[in-house]
Amino acid sequence: FCADLIRKYYYVAGVDSAFTVIQDLEASLKKSKAIKKVFQEYLDSGDQSFLKIYDIFTRRRKDKKLAGIINQIYTFYRTLPKDPDWLATAPDLDAVEEYIEDYKKLADSFYIKQLESIRDHAEAIGYEPAVKAVKCVLESILNRELVPNLPSQKKPTDCDTETEKFIDFSRDICKAAKGFYNKFVQKISQEEYDREIVSKLLEVTAKFAQKYDELKREDFELDFADLEHYAFEILNNEEVKEEIKQKYKYIFVDEYQDINPMQEAIINLFDGSKMFFVGDVKQSIYRFRLCDPDIFIKKYRDFKSGANPACEAIDLNDNFRSAKSILDFNNEIFSRIMTAGVGGVDYDRDARFVSNNPDLESEYPAVNIVLGRIPQKEYIEPEEVYSVKSHINQTVITSKKAEADIIINEIGKVLEAGRVLKDGQIQKPDFSDIVILFRSVNNSLEIIREISKVYPVVSGIETQVLSRPEILMLIDYIKVIDNFYQDISLAGAMKSVFGKLDENELIRIRERYPKTDFYYQAVLEYKKNIKDDISQKLNAFFDNIEQDKKYASCHNPHELLLYIITKYNYEEYLLTCFEQADYEYVEMFLDLALQYKTVQEFLDYIDNGEISPSIEMPAGSGSKAIRIMTIHQAKGLEFPIVFVCGLGARFKHSADEIFLDQRVKLGIRYYDYQNRVKFESKTRAAVGLRNRQKEIEEEMRVLYVGLTRAKYHLVLTGTIKDNYRPIGLEPFEILNAHSYLDWILAVLS
Repeated sequence: FCADLIRKYYYVAGVDSAFTVIQDLEASLKKSKAIKKVFQEYLDSGDQSFLKIYDIFTRRRKDKKLAGIINQIYTFYRTLPKDPDWLATAPDLDAVEEYIEDYKKLADSFYIKQLESIRDHAEAIGYEPAVKAVKCVLESILNRELVPNLPSQKKPTDCDTETEKFIDFSRDICKAAKGFYNKFVQKISQEEYDREIVSKLLEVTAKFAQKYDELKREDFELDFADLEHYAFEILNNEEVKEEIKQKYKYIFVDEYQDINPMQEAIINLFDGSKMFFVGDVKQSIYRFRLCDPDIFIKKYRDFKSGANPACEAIDLNDNFRSAKSILDFNNEIFSRIMTAGVGGVDYDRDARFVSNNPDLESEYPAVNIVLGRIPQKEYIEPEEVYSVKSHINQTVITSKKAEADIIINEIGKVLEAGRVLKDGQIQKPDFSDIVILFRSVNNSLEIIREISKVYPVVSGIETQVLSRPEILMLIDYIKVIDNFYQDISLAGAMKSVFGKLDENELIRIRERYPKTDFYYQAVLEYKKNIKDDISQKLNAFFDNIEQDKKYASCHNPHELLLYIITKYNYEEYLLTCFEQADYEYVEMFLDLALQYKTVQEFLDYIDNGEISPSIEMPAGSGSKAIRIMTIHQAKGLEFPIVFVCGLGARFKHSADEIFLDQRVKLGIRYYDYQNRVKFESKTRAAVGLRNRQKEIEEEMRVLYVGLTRAKYHLVLTGTIKDNYRPIGLEPFEILNAHSYLDWILAVLS
């Protein structure tokens, strides 16, 4: 819609009608070039504020970290309307106190209720030490002070079992409250807000945006954010706006829960048209793409309130997919954890499923939860007496192996005792009726491998593997060996261990020969005509390509990959240069390569997206196999039997150097420039608390998507420690859960 609008009204936006949408590689190179020019201009000018942030955010004279921060701010900024310009307006620092107060209210509600309950019971039984300990903590909470050392709560020699349990409970709560509030007070005690650093980062981002825009305009290119911003600009022209509104009487918006502020601003310009929005905020799981579910939540609440009679909210709660027991289970879980305060949805009032779908008659339950208890530490289970020599033959009991065993066992049971409906007939399921869902592939490879040893499995895991940087570099180099004349693969290979050039050197090659149609032509010209460090790297790169091409001509893909990995010390390179690299993906890629006889066949499969399974099917399984997917991949789909696995895995929270917020703008640490140390700042802590709540709410929605895919059987698996204790269902406890199992077991217990 935006692109068509710009092509028709290009003169309003001041862009060339022959624009093209920039490709990822070209965009990356242009961004690198723009940031390099901006940094150099600041360095040449001797700008003291810039020199300060350059010193703080660069490592070993490399500005990659600072460039990443600028790009992070820029990407966030481009999801916002430019009126007013977010980069130029002052931060709303009142939001800092608001975020802190919101979080503290939740904590106070939980801890004060617990503490007062302890105090009341202690007074009733005459146990004074608990009364004193509680008073000490409550006074510190009220005064926002550090909790001092607590009075001892010794057990009387003649106390009964119930009193002993109470004293243990009192100790635990007082200790937990002290630990939380002391940490909280320390977090928000650093008042300094370094306006100089914040202002300079925003200023540099604005300069980068301008420079990047200039580079795109030179080549008549727009990126996706440009399409939205120029469309917004065009629709703000009164003449055009009236013409468009005459054309479009009805506006339909699908997947409205996955919208960002810029897109919402465009939609709001059609205020005179009849609007129809469809969405489910409980399935908004793309926050990492900067979608903002709060837009949906606000509109839903406004419509639901009835304040405007022209606006109506229609709840579509009838479910025609799942068996009644599955829906009852989901209602039970989410009515207890998803509320207006935590999650943005009053599930119990507005979102409970309604269904008349009966369960199928089956010996296997419609909902089954199977958990493994594992020791505090993973251990080795010896066959006999332990010896170093026999260590290799022993089994390491890990949480992942334990869960894999559970899944394998339950698959066998559901295949035998489960039932599905096919062609109007109740039947036994087969492999193709089963899907296994994980939150993330990264932490599930061991489980998947164990399952694949027993059952036929197909998955999108290969696609996940192929998108990993560890694998993309290998694919790029194999493609270059096969056919040098591929710009994207060539640039990727040159930038890795195979070419040893950095982004600045790639840019210098293009700048030297800007008029060549293709990048590979610029590379060849540079290699031929220029004598410098870059050309030396290019000569070595081309020599290696010739040698490796000869090897590839008489070896299969698996042998070629092993040869490349060994020759270039690839594992060592990954460990040295990539913090998040995981060599297990390389091993999976090697397994995948075993399926193909020639390099050309292997590349054909990769390019066409027709990746064959990375495991061999058991004999006689035919084409039927169990599917393995991520929850994100399963969104919008349904399956007869669903396993939701890895539910005991801990949530991952953002640890970015800078936190972004629409109101506060940048949550940055306090940097003691003189002493070369940094501390958590009140501003960063406040934005971090708000972002953490949004992350947890996103995880809740991910769980919802996972638990609502099944038609006939839903199987939940995970592992917990031997000493696991369920959390409660207070909002503060829900927000501080560490895993999906914390929520599920809190409700069930």
